[in-house]
Amino acid sequence: MSRAIGYLLVFAVLTFGSACGDENVEIFVDVQTDLVPGTDFDQVSTELLSDEARPPERSSRISAGPADDFVAGHRVAEFADLAKGTYTLRVTLTLADAPVVSERLLIQLVSDRAVTVEIDGACAGVVCPGPGDPAGATECVAGACVAASLDAGADTGVDAGTDTGVDAGELMILAPTSPINVNVSARLGATGGVAPYSFSLVSGEGAVDAEGVLMTPNYGGEMRVRVTDSVDGTAEVTVSVGGTGLFAVGGYYGMVSDLVRETTDGSAWTSHMLPLTRGEVVSVVFEDALYILGGYESGTGNVDAVIRSQDGTADSWRAAGLLPAPRGWGGAVVHDGRIIYAGGRDGDVRENTDVFASADGATWAKIGDLPEPSTWGGLATFQGKLFYLGGKRVDGASDAIWTSTDGSSWTVETETLPGRRAGGSIVVFQGRLWYIGGLDEPPAGRKQVWSSADGLVWTDAGFDFPVTTYNAGATVHDGRIWIVGGNSGTYSASVYSSADGLLWTQAEDMPQAADRVGALSFTPTPATP
Repeated sequence: MSRAIGYLLVFAVLTFGSACGDENVEIFVDVQTDLVPGTDFDQVSTELLSDEARPPERSSRISAGPADDFVAGHRVAEFADLAKGTYTLRVTLTLADAPVVSERLLIQLVSDRAVTVEIDGACAGVVCPGPGDPAGATECVAGACVAASLDAGADTGVDAGTDTGVDAGELMILAPTSPINVNVSARLGATGGVAPYSFSLVSGEGAVDAEGVLMTPNYGGEMRVRVTDSVDGTAEVTVSVGGTGLFAVGGYYGMVSDLVRETTDGSAWTSHMLPLTRGEVVSVVFEDALYILGGYESGTGNVDAVIRSQDGTADSWRAAGLLPAPRGWGGAVVHDGRIIYAGGRDGDVRENTDVFASADGATWAKIGDLPEPSTWGGLATFQGKLFYLGGKRVDGASDAIWTSTDGSSWTVETETLPGRRAGGSIVVFQGRLWYIGGLDEPPAGRKQVWSSADGLVWTDAGFDFPVTTYNAGATVHDGRIWIVGGNSGTYSASVYSSADGLLWTQAEDMPQAADRVGALSFTPTPATP
């Protein structure tokens, strides 16, 4: 009888050996478990991946029987001639070719290394997330599903095998070398110097605690992190935040789109299919997944469905939850660990005051009201506060600025935008809040570019966007602002990017024109079983 698979938060002991030359290193993998070989599992598969979206660099499979001592520890793999760098180690126990339990561990190989992985039998047969669990509870600890960022008494980073008080050579931070998604947690490690270590954030948005748990911000960029050892030695590393791909999701081009368009750099696009058409797309990256929140569906109108995907491809979309009411073209961000959705329309009511929130993408609740009904407004999280900028009211476009610390109560600021705007593009970039284009009142497309250091006092950048634009998708990707699709009097497939918000470069057009399109920078992740 096949068993379901659960991912296990790893209890690992890592030990350095001698260096294996200047270029190549070797890793030895042992497994300890209270599961019984030959009864609970009969094979162990081990994979070493430099990129989880690609085939493994090395893999092995061994049989496991009653004679094998997995209580004390059993060697399951040896991989030699590896380039130094960051890898994902994945070990899976199977029975009759059906997965029983699996684990993943991020490791940094700078010298030969032995890894002992302890697997808790309580996680066998556990499917994460289970019924009632948050969507991000993808890891199993002691039989319970928890978020991958949770420190459940285990070191999910890298223990360099350094005894406290012993100088182990050059101090280094062990961090991901590829971009990591916005709105996720990652654990950093350290090696060398004199343990124990303490981590801190030097520059950039987001946060890192003293133990090395990194929380990435809502927008792409760079985080500069410092580690300090017990004798005040320091080392620093830059962590890139954002996606390996730029995604443009759904939209409207005279008809409602069912496409997800993807590019790495704007020079060439590929297309995937959504399970249903989606216009008026409001989308976020949250817990290593793309989320589409409500929207407009052909033949139905505005919907309350929340769907998610870990890679954006056609067969990867899954139902995640339901908004408290149908909504389209509101504003959404991730703020203080929750998705916040503000304003928008529901077909019958063109503008709404509702503010919804969810800590897991599945369970939603109304938490407050905007000061006035609004749609086509810009929602951003900036310097610890939520900003709702402009938007379309009952009497037309607005220049108002509303702020909130948590989305439940809002302050109408005395400061305003430089002009009335609705449907503009909003991003946080290089420490400033940006507002690009939009409709003024009476309705006409604009191309001014404004920015603010505090979200309240705004200045004109002095260089306009190349064309009038509104209802475009906007994001930060690969160190640049990207404006995708939109409307310039006709539905647009144009794509522009800028490294400074002043000078703009036109990229390759999208395969399909669309306004009210979601734009996100995202790194696809392996699908959770």
